[in-house]
Amino acid sequence: MEGVSPKLTDCDMFACEQRDASDLLRLVRQVFTAVSALPVEVDGADEYVQELAGFHGLQPSEAFVVKLRSNTRSFTLIAATTRAWEQKRPALLSTKHDARRARRHVLLTPAGWVRRPAFLDNCALIGTSRSLRITATDRMAIIARVRETPGVSLEDCALEIASHDDPVGAVLKMVGEGLLRMDLRTPMSPDICVSVSVS
Repeated sequence: MEGVSPKLTDCDMFACEQRDASDLLRLVRQVFTAVSALPVEVDGADEYVQELAGFHGLQPSEAFVVKLRSNTRSFTLIAATTRAWEQKRPALLSTKHDARRARRHVLLTPAGWVRRPAFLDNCALIGTSRSLRITATDRMAIIARVRETPGVSLEDCALEIASHDDPVGAVLKMVGEGLLRMDLRTPMSPDICVSVSVS
């Protein structure tokens, strides 16, 4: 278009790149918050999937690629920024498809899924409980209560081990370990339901 300076366009592109980099950094922190509440461990970078993503046109500032490991399997998470999810979905899907052909399991996640406020708040709470110690007796008391009373509340589970230094935190730690389940999309409250995880 006439009258538009190339320097202005370069500045706009630089500002866009800076925004993308800042958005990715925030997304990386949020992914680590979410992972801290789930029964998975970070297993490092996945250079193969990163190369695939680059081949399909994804810029490093558009997605966070990380290997995760659970007790039963390992997989690669691609957490895409909002802009990449909206504008580069075919590239993300092609990356997942090609990774599957190489026998790598890839989970695609949009930033919006990770950034749900209740989910992130709950994950942060669970993450802070990871270092708590829970005796075998306390663990068994909580699991027995959950099995005996379907739909039991977080408050009732905590009352089972009222002598613990942090009874609510102990229940949340067991959620983070994958032994118990709760709906992390629901704001944390005393009456949130707790159930036994199904392996």
